[in-house]
Amino acid sequence: MKTIIFLPMLCCMISLPVIAELTPEDLDKIRLIIKEEVDPIKKDVAVIQGQLQGINKRFDDFKDSVDKRFDHTNNLTYALIPLIVVAVGIPQIIIASRWRKDIQLEKQVQGLVTAVETLKQQRIVGS
Repeated sequence: MKTIIFLPMLCCMISLPVIAELTPEDLDKIRLIIKEEVDPIKKDVAVIQGQLQGINKRFDDFKDSVDKRFDHTNNLTYALIPLIVVAVGIPQIIIASRWRKDIQLEKQVQGLVTAVETLKQQRIVGS
């Protein structure tokens, strides 16, 4: 019987703090605690934002430097292309010209050989 009476009383005692409302003083204490916790976090966020801005500036400077290097390399490449074309093209033109002259000389030699053969034939027949 004691247990039956004691158990409802225990339940009522446990549930009483749950029913209680927060007073304005309690809310002020909560606000103060939150403010104490939030202020250092805000300072940390401001420091991190400053560091991030520094990193962004360094990244932009690095990016600009790399862009300048690529531009310089591209300009150098564009300047060297005509030089390479000339260095390869002129010898090719010279070789082609000599090849044509060689073919013409071969034809002349063939014509002279044929003429000599004809003269030999005439001389053999005429003797």
